Amino acid sequence: MGTCPHRRRPSSTTCTAPATTRSSSVTSSTSRSRGGRRRAPGAPRDDLRRERGPPARHRAGADPDAPGRRARRRPPGRLRAPLGERVRHHRGGAARGAPLRRDHARGAEPAGAPLGRGGDRAHARHRVGRRPARGPRAGQLPRPGVRGGPRLHGHAGTGRRRRARQRRRRGPGRGARRDGVRPHAVGRVGAPVSAAAATPDAEELLLPGAGERSLAQVLPAVCAALGADVPRGAAARDALGLPAAERACVVLVDGLGHLNLLERGGHAPFLRSLLPGSAPLVTTFPSTTATALGTFGTGAAPGATGMLGYTVRVPQTGALGNLVSWTDLPDARAWQAEPTVLERAVAAGLAVTSVGPARFAGSGLTNAVLRGPAYVAAEQLDARVDATVRALRAPGLAYLYWGEVDKAGHHHGWGSWQWGDALSELDAALARLARSLPRGTLLVVTADHGMVDVDPARRRDLAADPVLGADVALTAGEPRALHLHLDPGADAVAVADRWRGVLGEDAVVATRETAVGDGWFGPVADHVRPVVGDVVVAMTGAATVVDSRTQTPASIALVGVHGSLTAREMLVPLLVRA
Repeated sequence: MGTCPHRRRPSSTTCTAPATTRSSSVTSSTSRSRGGRRRAPGAPRDDLRRERGPPARHRAGADPDAPGRRARRRPPGRLRAPLGERVRHHRGGAARGAPLRRDHARGAEPAGAPLGRGGDRAHARHRVGRRPARGPRAGQLPRPGVRGGPRLHGHAGTGRRRRARQRRRRGPGRGARRDGVRPHAVGRVGAPVSAAAATPDAEELLLPGAGERSLAQVLPAVCAALGADVPRGAAARDALGLPAAERACVVLVDGLGHLNLLERGGHAPFLRSLLPGSAPLVTTFPSTTATALGTFGTGAAPGATGMLGYTVRVPQTGALGNLVSWTDLPDARAWQAEPTVLERAVAAGLAVTSVGPARFAGSGLTNAVLRGPAYVAAEQLDARVDATVRALRAPGLAYLYWGEVDKAGHHHGWGSWQWGDALSELDAALARLARSLPRGTLLVVTADHGMVDVDPARRRDLAADPVLGADVALTAGEPRALHLHLDPGADAVAVADRWRGVLGEDAVVATRETAVGDGWFGPVADHVRPVVGDVVVAMTGAATVVDSRTQTPASIALVGVHGSLTAREMLVPLLVRA
């Protein structure tokens, strides 16, 4: 038996059926609508195709030659649109490629489109849905009254039919954009994050001061919340507002500044959810890992710990020691003799576990500022999360360190996509950690410092500048925070004036006496005073001063740096989930 020429497949048999009739098989298969109500036979509505998306034969797994497929006609002379140009239902908006009207948020009609019927007005877009609406909850609304037009396909997420101008309930990420406000402008939308976060300019200079919320208070406050009696614990807990708990997890993210997180919070939905109601902490000067960890781990200022930068001058030998790799330095306990908060907590009977990479177990920096707890080695972030969850099956404190965010910032800059990816990876892992911790566990997330991206045009090399290099015997610290140790007999005041004349607005320059007296390092012990440079330099903006005599080309070429007094470097988050 031949096939009707109105069907898709060609046939050599001539069709004698009138154009307005259908075979009984087609009629019986289409005489009942999806809602169960009978409808009168009619011509297939092929003119709806541009509104309802690709026909079924183009969907994955469809068989275009399946038997029993009814014919689809298109108006004479109209060519089928290429598959790539067909569009699905679009909630009443214009077809893809057509300009949208400005007076409708969704673009109800293309600009200049005529309304009503007849002539050019009989285009498929204007004939859509003249039959009664179908569906269990569509009621008796005519289709033109359904917001967004007919829902011809049951795609996930399309929701129920709605009356005209009835808006669907908007979930996260679906709200209309406010004028002039980005969707992820955290700290600008909703409750203010804090008074400090609402006003500080990233270039504003901040000094750590007594009585402020500071990084030194985190571990004492957490120990006090767990019931351990540690010095300054109760006052720190009151200052930070931590609730009592049986278990606590403290996560320190290297290089995650408060302002960095605010501006790149779109990569961190979990951390961003903890920002409302929080307030940042002030870290140490220099705002660098060794110095900040010294204060974080002991609760004491850098002037007491002697952790005064990435590199320091050793008074006994005059050598330049590295506080991170702990090279060319005395024994860690001899250099940093202040007791750590964690060893005090262990002595008070608290179970404490530290989770980090294997190379940090027993290292000089760990022994100097984080000694005391049991150490669990785990390399990848997911492994560290699992180790932390296992450690907190019983009441106690777990400390977790992660440094990949800082690493990405150094090599690519904190504004790079690599930094954003590192933040996303961290955020996903911390969200899993929060879900996996026992109920009632106190989760605290903080950081050691922020980060700025340097301007190579504002990078100066002390070794190549005879004015800056005059009378300077050794440069310690880092490109954003320098300790200048001078030649014997050199005048520190004269050197400081000379540096101010060269650097201008790119730096704050002070003599040792001025920096110590102004509290840059907190109270400075007598044995730490020689570690402070004769002249101390804090860079501003995106400027740096390097010394190619003692620094490698790779370290000089770093994109992201830190160490100075700007708010972007000095403010770190304190995010609490109880």
